[in-house]
Amino acid sequence: MLLHFVLQNGAFCYGTNSNLILICSSLHYTIFKLLCPRVNTLMKILLVEDDAAVCSMVNKGLVENGFDVTVGMNGKQGIDLSSTVKFDLIILDIMLPDINGLEVCREIRKADKRIPILFLTALGSAENVVLGLETGADDYLTKPFKFIELLARIKSLLRRTENQDSVSIDAFKFVFEDLTLDDHTKKVTRANSVVSLTSTE
Repeated sequence: MLLHFVLQNGAFCYGTNSNLILICSSLHYTIFKLLCPRVNTLMKILLVEDDAAVCSMVNKGLVENGFDVTVGMNGKQGIDLSSTVKFDLIILDIMLPDINGLEVCREIRKADKRIPILFLTALGSAENVVLGLETGADDYLTKPFKFIELLARIKSLLRRTENQDSVSIDAFKFVFEDLTLDDHTKKVTRANSVVSLTSTE
């Protein structure tokens, strides 16, 4: 069962559409979130798609698989949502009614270089696929498609992102006695004092 939160008459509730349980105050809401961490860890996916049938099918399938899905019906909504909400992955159509999906991808990439973007589109030529990937997408799936393949690609992209995030900053540090070279910050310290280096060094 997928729980969700709504605000009713100034009080938070949670549950399914047919069974909302009242949480008396925002304090109780905070306590409930702490006691139910799974509610906080749903992966957030932004789906930017103007085809109502495709949108409904993908949204339903993702929600049933435990994802928190937000839908944008055009390019502007996609750009606005991606800039105001922290998503874990974006599914993006190319042939949108206002702003081309390729341009939407470019705009998103200006603000976020790392978020996985998957193009889901009817444009299936090799040239289209190459253009989509070169624009900044991480994957490309053509319509018609099977949901199980879309789901597998989404999970693969999310695993890749999790693996990147799990790399410790310490992995970029090299230590020899009292000398430390930090390849992440490009700084060298000896006995906790910063060593002055030239730009070439």
